[in-house]
Amino acid sequence: MDNDVNFCNYLTAMLQSYGVKVQAAFLGEQALEIFVQWQPDVLLNDISSSKEDGYTLIQQVRTLTGERGKAVPAIALTGAVTEDIYQRSLLAGFSLCFAKPVVINDFVAVLGILVIANNLHLR
Repeated sequence: MDNDVNFCNYLTAMLQSYGVKVQAAFLGEQALEIFVQWQPDVLLNDISSSKEDGYTLIQQVRTLTGERGKAVPAIALTGAVTEDIYQRSLLAGFSLCFAKPVVINDFVAVLGILVIANNLHLR
């Protein structure tokens, strides 16, 4: 979920150029519905959405994944990462926190590591 349509479209296009399958959402309710139906390997979520903050969505996702027994790695995205924001993100249930815009090569590498680590953990 992202509140910046341009950034979301950019990130979607960049990730797809690496072969990553992406579903985008602009509202928390829509994002949760997509998450439930699609069950992604990694969740990317803007924590500073103007309509609904990303902390609400991650709490809903963590409740769902707790019931199902599968923890999905989640990355918080925000305009600036301070120590407070980073700590709050981790405490809320995110795996990592990134400042926008992301360096796409590094970001894709991190996504790959999260997916591999999560798959090894589930075995």
